[in-house]
Amino acid sequence: MGGVFGCGLEDLDIHATTRGQATRVKISTSGSDGFMVDKIELRKDGKILRSYGANNDKGWCLSTDPTDGSRTWKTAASGKCKAEYSWDF
Repeated sequence: MGGVFGCGLEDLDIHATTRGQATRVKISTSGSDGFMVDKIELRKDGKILRSYGANNDKGWCLSTDPTDGSRTWKTAASGKCKAEYSWDF
């Protein structure tokens, strides 16, 4: 992720391992403190299989508080936050 607002992190990578062939990726939270995601890359053996979004400080606000996206991240998150997002590949 590029330019995460408020927590001073950039390019945070989160890795997950599956045993079989994945058909969907889902990110979710149970917290009410917003987390901004501007790019998702699905990789296998280092090769990018799918990419969603861009390193441009616009994307998805992850939070159980939908109003998080209408304050600090209003422009970046289209004014809304959700507790869960999923992408098919």
